[in-house]
Amino acid sequence: MFPGRVGQRVDVGSALPDGPPTSWLPLLAESRRFIRDFRSTLHGMTSRAQLERITDKLEQARAILDYSGAIERRLAAVRSLIRPYSRDDMPTDAARSLWSQLTEQMLRSGSGTATTQDLRDLSLQIHRLRQAIRGHLDKTAD
Repeated sequence: MFPGRVGQRVDVGSALPDGPPTSWLPLLAESRRFIRDFRSTLHGMTSRAQLERITDKLEQARAILDYSGAIERRLAAVRSLIRPYSRDDMPTDAARSLWSQLTEQMLRSGSGTATTQDLRDLSLQIHRLRQAIRGHLDKTAD
């Protein structure tokens, strides 16, 4: 019914398609992801997109550590990659614990006496943290 037309019914059901046009489906999926990420951020959790960025940065950090070159330069590059993130950005208690271990290892390695074995250990810790975050993302995927 339309306002001002008392008693007249208009049948618009036959004029509308059964569902949204197929060109809308990607937009709807994107908006659902945005809403899910926004809700997660509102509740104090890091969004899915942010966690994916963190895993990308961790992968880059690991590649830098595996590269041959000056140890101190590699450590500085890794520090600059992960500096924007904190323990609070981690999605689970296990990931927060791994993050704490990682930052402690970086502090120990940054004392100027880091060896290639220290870099291997750091690379392994980064790998474990990345796996933990990816595991969380896989569990919470729609």
